[in-house]
Amino acid sequence: MSKAQVLVEQKSLRRIFWSKGRMQKRWKQAGLATDVPLEHIRLYKIAVFHLQVISFVRLPPKDTEELYRNSEKALGNKLQGELDLTASWQNDGLLRLTAKLAIHAIYALGFEMGEVIVALGGDGRRKIMDAAAQYSDPELLSQCRENFVQEETERIKAYPGFAEQIRLGADPEFVLVSQKGKLVPASRFFGEGRGGEVGADSVRLGNRLIYPYVEIRPEPADTPQQLLQHIQHLLAFCQSKIKHVDVRWAAGAMPLKGTALGGHIHMSGVPLTIRLLRLLDRLLALPFAAIEDSGGRGRRPRYGMLGDYRMQSHGGFEYRTLPSWLISPVAAKAAFAISFLCVRNVYTAPDMTIISTDDDKLIDAYYAGDKHVLQTAAADAFRILKQMDGSDSLMHWLSPFFAAAERGESWNEAIDFREKWNLL
Repeated sequence: MSKAQVLVEQKSLRRIFWSKGRMQKRWKQAGLATDVPLEHIRLYKIAVFHLQVISFVRLPPKDTEELYRNSEKALGNKLQGELDLTASWQNDGLLRLTAKLAIHAIYALGFEMGEVIVALGGDGRRKIMDAAAQYSDPELLSQCRENFVQEETERIKAYPGFAEQIRLGADPEFVLVSQKGKLVPASRFFGEGRGGEVGADSVRLGNRLIYPYVEIRPEPADTPQQLLQHIQHLLAFCQSKIKHVDVRWAAGAMPLKGTALGGHIHMSGVPLTIRLLRLLDRLLALPFAAIEDSGGRGRRPRYGMLGDYRMQSHGGFEYRTLPSWLISPVAAKAAFAISFLCVRNVYTAPDMTIISTDDDKLIDAYYAGDKHVLQTAAADAFRILKQMDGSDSLMHWLSPFFAAAERGESWNEAIDFREKWNLL
């Protein structure tokens, strides 16, 4: 059996009989909707294969009430009166959000593939009803598996060239805090909107948008070292704009109540796969959770769920799980180095390093902020990273971060992080 065939084996088959309670626990941990009250319901059955929607069906309207109570009747079966929307769902914004929810639902269970029943209310809210690692159309599944094996075989052959193609980017956030501990809107200094290398990021408050967060958007880089230089340049620019204003620069996960900050990492030159996402969860997200401020737990589950990603128009993707590593250069360097090594070694990392469905202890610890378990996970991650191709040149970036995790240290979100970056 080839490496690609091993990667596509449907390990989820043995998990078809997961209880609804266990599935709902995973979805709730990840902040996915399972208990939303809905009216004027439409039901959809969405087949997902390795982060792709391959079938999108509206279930028979005449059976909505019955299937809402007994959704498992639709899983793995074709029902009379189904409406096939596979060719058109992407043209509807609400259905695109519904599809994204289905993909995250399968990923959160640790499945590579499966069907999800999602309810959509008349007000646009969505609710996961059920899921199973089986398909209503076995022929479609067979074709997907065959195509995936072929594609993965080609990607594995091309693997040695990945190091030459990898590009890294980022869009970390931070906030400005007054001496009275109040949030100072970033839009006062950087305007509103998404244009430029530095700007104010928006948050919806009721029916209006406000722009409280500073977001920096460095040019993509060929190496972690180059990305760090771009970040330093933009932080210096920010300092030049507001150096005379008496505010504290705050970063991390949640330096103020209700201010969940992100440190998204952009990657291109390598295809996004479940394997890569789970490698990033295991070697990047868990160690960061081990050293975050104790208040950072409040960022989850609404933000920072494992495997959170967004595709980009340039063909790459952004990994959205991390908090804002601007809290210190040590954290930033670790984020860049680990991301680079995961992408570079995605096909050579041992399978045991990939976070799996059965890793309940690790997943529970991540969402609960259990520092004892996460500290052990960080030590394991460091041992794995040290064995990866290309790690030697990045060890001076990795060692300080993991040494802090080993000592049980946490970053301090009450500081002005400019001190760490030598900007004061």
